[in-house]
Amino acid sequence: MLGCMGTKSEQGMRARPLVGILAGVVVGSILVTSAMVGSGTAQALTSTTQPHLRLNHLIRTSPFPAPNRMFDNEASAYVAGDDALWMADDQSDALFEVDRTTGALRRKIPQSDFLNALPLGGGGTAGQSRNEDLEALAYDANADVLYAFSGSTPFLVNSVSTPSDPTVYRLTRDGNDQFQVESWRALPSEWAGAGWRLADGLTYVANNSTINTYDYATNTLGTPFSIPGLSQILGVDFDDVTGDLLAVNNQERLYRASMTTKTLREGWNGISLTGLGLLDTRAVEVIGEQVLVTDGADSRVAPDPRSHAVFVLDVTGPGRPDGRIRRGTGVLVGNDIYNTTGTGQTRTGTAARGASVSYFISVQNDAPLADTLHLRGGRSSVSFGVVYKNAGQDITNEVIDGTYVTPSLAPGATHTIRAIVTVRNTAPRGSSLARTLTATSTANSARKDTVRFVTSRT
Repeated sequence: MLGCMGTKSEQGMRARPLVGILAGVVVGSILVTSAMVGSGTAQALTSTTQPHLRLNHLIRTSPFPAPNRMFDNEASAYVAGDDALWMADDQSDALFEVDRTTGALRRKIPQSDFLNALPLGGGGTAGQSRNEDLEALAYDANADVLYAFSGSTPFLVNSVSTPSDPTVYRLTRDGNDQFQVESWRALPSEWAGAGWRLADGLTYVANNSTINTYDYATNTLGTPFSIPGLSQILGVDFDDVTGDLLAVNNQERLYRASMTTKTLREGWNGISLTGLGLLDTRAVEVIGEQVLVTDGADSRVAPDPRSHAVFVLDVTGPGRPDGRIRRGTGVLVGNDIYNTTGTGQTRTGTAARGASVSYFISVQNDAPLADTLHLRGGRSSVSFGVVYKNAGQDITNEVIDGTYVTPSLAPGATHTIRAIVTVRNTAPRGSSLARTLTATSTANSARKDTVRFVTSRT
């Protein structure tokens, strides 16, 4: 553990100064659920200068039964193909594979697997001094390998403080498609954080304010660099789409930096996470529009669900329209579903010639700041007429042109309009009309949401 001057006891316990407090802070309901809202690594983390973080749920470690108890959650790495979140326990010196969606423990790689590992190229087993300080994990998606980094914190042997030897382990898949410890290499120094970057296919390691690339095959480090304003790094990861660096440090703060300019992004120069309940930030993973932050605080104990948990945080910014739709007095669908296809937010209706179907479209501001939304909807056809109304007032031309704008909506506020589709007398039997309505944020025109309504002639 970076910056800890104590030693690990023979029972695997380590003293550590408590970092941060949770006092006078309303965190809200702590959700310990099996639902993961994130969209996966194919979706970029929100690009905004006004990021807003909200606790979605926790991935708990405190329910892991003996002998799989998690004592000190220090690191994480996400394997998208398995939907698995790997965690490193710095006190039992083991790795845990957890189902990211359900939070269920899949398996544990015990310390003995590391102790008995052979170095790359042959030689003696690693031994205890190379596995007493698991601090960082990284998953290389190109090579499909995991790297586990162990640091230099001393440990006790017969009450005598014994130095640890910085080491990196490589884990590859066996014939059963499960990761196993394959080899290790000695390192000249410890690294508190590690992450793999899709944009260049490189593994990065970090310690304090120093960041390097690392190559396992040659066991070499690249040219070190730093990012002004970012120090005391404990965990790093990279957004798969933008290539940006995400980092947490020992002050329970979250950072985002451009890897092109090596500078912090505006609005991301140290977002405090203590108000969300984090006391000891140790690792960060980026998955779609969520960041997963590991809390290593020893001050919490089971059954507190936050004990050594991973906090799954939604990241939003200005502009998050949410379109929902219902037919007549039916059920509203599409809440918290965001896309421009209408998938999951579509309603259908039927009518005879000369009759109409009414659809009520509710748009909600899901952003943390007030916003107005521009609405654009589909027009009439030869066989079907489409009219849009707001409280009885005809707004059809404005909606079709995309010039209709809602009043200013506070966070969570809604605005409802009505789409009326009439089956013309010329409509052939069995014909149908599919139309969409898209809500676009004024604050961020890239943020849109679309509902769809399909009307058929009986």
